Amino acid sequence: MNTGLKALIIIVVILLVLVIASEIAIPIAGSWYLEREIKKRYPEAGSVSVSVRAFPAFRLLFKQYGSLKVEVEGITLKGVNFESIRLTSSRYPDALYEAFISQDEINRFFSIESSYLGDARIAVRNDNIQVIGKFDTGFGVFDVTATGTLSAANGREVYFRPQAVEASGINLPSEIVNQVKDAVGGTPIFLVRQDLPFTISSISAQQGKLKISGDVDLEQALNINIR
Repeated sequence: MNTGLKALIIIVVILLVLVIASEIAIPIAGSWYLEREIKKRYPEAGSVSVSVRAFPAFRLLFKQYGSLKVEVEGITLKGVNFESIRLTSSRYPDALYEAFISQDEINRFFSIESSYLGDARIAVRNDNIQVIGKFDTGFGVFDVTATGTLSAANGREVYFRPQAVEASGINLPSEIVNQVKDAVGGTPIFLVRQDLPFTISSISAQQGKLKISGDVDLEQALNINIR
């Protein structure tokens, strides 16, 4: 094997090693950089995990990625404290999110529509949702507690689907119960705050918390310029 061929082989091997190393090192560096920026902007946040990928990896040098996943615990975004939130994105700035918020944060994430109930309150009991308030039947005002489920609609609306209705100290006749169910189920109980970049595609109660998911603008959610 002549000297020129040996040199060419060595150069090719070196280039391959550099390419392989960059495919490993650049995503690690990108993930570390974003994690640092999140921690710097949100010092109150608990656990922070970032994973960013691109192929070829040098695209990350131009702030382009193929996939991005951010997981944070105990972070406050737009005045709402999320017990945990996971953001995933394959195209900037569109992202999907999945988050848990406590009962205390419901009124910070949502505005509560209470046109059918006076003094409406929301209670999360393990995997159940309760709506408590005063209902005017036209024959009297009753303190009622409705237990049921939640469903999302139109991106920003959340409906309560009552399964059981109880009144304090009295037995409501079936027609009044049905009237309460119709009124409660016919109007959104929650609306996502207009100043929040989140939309809702699913919502449920789990272990005393609300689990919510949907779409979000990644840059607006984190208030960090990733590009």
